[in-house]
Amino acid sequence: MDHYEVEPGGLVLLTTRHPLQVRGETFECRSYVTQGLAAHGQQEMVFTLRENTGVEEDVLHKKLASLFSRFRQLAEEGRTVDVGDVTIFGEHRLFPGMHLLYTPASPVPRLPVPSGALALLLITERELDLVQRCGPARLMSALGKAHSHYPCPSWSDLHRPELPVAAMLEQSLLPRVNHSRVWNARVVKQDGDILLRVAPGQHEQFRKLFEQLPDATQPFALLTGIDAAADGCLAWEPGQTGPVAITPPGGRAERISGCFLLVLPGMEQEEARLHEDGFIWSLSTASSKALWTALCEGQGLALLVGGRRLRVEWVAP
Repeated sequence: MDHYEVEPGGLVLLTTRHPLQVRGETFECRSYVTQGLAAHGQQEMVFTLRENTGVEEDVLHKKLASLFSRFRQLAEEGRTVDVGDVTIFGEHRLFPGMHLLYTPASPVPRLPVPSGALALLLITERELDLVQRCGPARLMSALGKAHSHYPCPSWSDLHRPELPVAAMLEQSLLPRVNHSRVWNARVVKQDGDILLRVAPGQHEQFRKLFEQLPDATQPFALLTGIDAAADGCLAWEPGQTGPVAITPPGGRAERISGCFLLVLPGMEQEEARLHEDGFIWSLSTASSKALWTALCEGQGLALLVGGRRLRVEWVAP
């Protein structure tokens, strides 16, 4: 393990080389962990890069030092990032054509990774479009499925295949409906119930969403986060004919997180079903109004739809 001082007496980078085994393949990586961001209100960060880039080590150190120093400055201004956020680069990019998505960090051999640390995941320009139109959870679970790593890869590989973004946008329902990214909400299937668990204080965001809808009969989608307590997450790719869930090692898919909740209001026939990597609630006018009230006022709700309980709970994520 090596130490690099980014800012005297403050920000430090810990780094090490280590192997990573994925689907029976072992390859070398270099990981970097910050020490000192938490003192300014920003979670510590981890960046793991597969060593096939051809980038000189000292050049990468300088780029990362500049990036993390900027994060420290932004945190002092009260501008922080969290899981599900993205950093969109202009001309001065960490790597050409790449942006950053923040995901939960994984353990790194021989490096102390603090609880709650963020992993920096490189994504392409087109994958950024997928995040913006379908939510970060869709990208994360799709990458997790592609690389057999739950809920998504914890490392970046400049040469990994890009997701089939064009087909995902063309074949999905999500880009066609009004939507709102609500990472601090989780939609979960457990014991036959479907739960929408929302962090307290999010009701103002729901009010703004409903104010933007042309009328009360318009479908809307909540692009939710991945539930940390789940032992499975729905994943989707074009051409998929049925629901698929990825699981962590030992997971039994007893609590399955979705990536979105799509609500179809004013329907004659009520039902709740899985679709793509999320859930659809088809609700009557009365039920949809009850849901809107619950979301806009921060209230709990329980509905019985097709023999299945649909619940809204307000709890910390």
